[in-house]
Amino acid sequence: MKTRQILYNMAAAALVSLPLLNSCVDNDDYATVPVPPKEFYMETFDSIKDAASATHPKVNAAVGYDDTIVVYKDPTNRADIRVVSSVKSGSPFVWIPYNTQGMTPASFMINNLLHYTENRSNISLIYRFNDAAVYDPGTTSNTNKLILKLNDEEYPVPSKEITTANGRNTYVDVWIPLPDSIGGAKLNKIEFSNPTSNGFRLDDIKLVENYTPMKK
Repeated sequence: MKTRQILYNMAAAALVSLPLLNSCVDNDDYATVPVPPKEFYMETFDSIKDAASATHPKVNAAVGYDDTIVVYKDPTNRADIRVVSSVKSGSPFVWIPYNTQGMTPASFMINNLLHYTENRSNISLIYRFNDAAVYDPGTTSNTNKLILKLNDEEYPVPSKEITTANGRNTYVDVWIPLPDSIGGAKLNKIEFSNPTSNGFRLDDIKLVENYTPMKK
């Protein structure tokens, strides 16, 4: 009999507490759960055919890109995909060669991105960058020497110093939050170009939705 009474009391207490639980869930006491980041585009260049050859396939002719929907191009036909054993353990990367006065700077274009971005917002561009001139101790450069264009409009690259503090041929990670609209349109084209007298390396290009870098 005592056991039955105890169970009855517990059930009654649970029923009384239900409105209280509902009121806690329905009010604004809890912060909005953040939307997890989602990577929807990435190019590593790791499967490019003959990247380790002496001839280095040009961007326009390279075979083996990770993504087959977008179109990769360099109007000058001077940028290529190559391998250097001392750079990122011999992983392939885009080489954007130095610029000579009077010449159109070499570039790396990614076109047809609207396939991915049309219904997305809060997009971030993430990539790895290295200036080949930062080699001897004391030499420095900056991530903002690379010119970035979105839908043919120049867009600022954050300033981040590149030094030999972590060794030679070391990449710097670059994160750039992008606007939801560029020139009144969704992102369809990204272009990286090199106006300097140094050679640039570019690797692991990503587009991520709802990305926030971890605080150090």
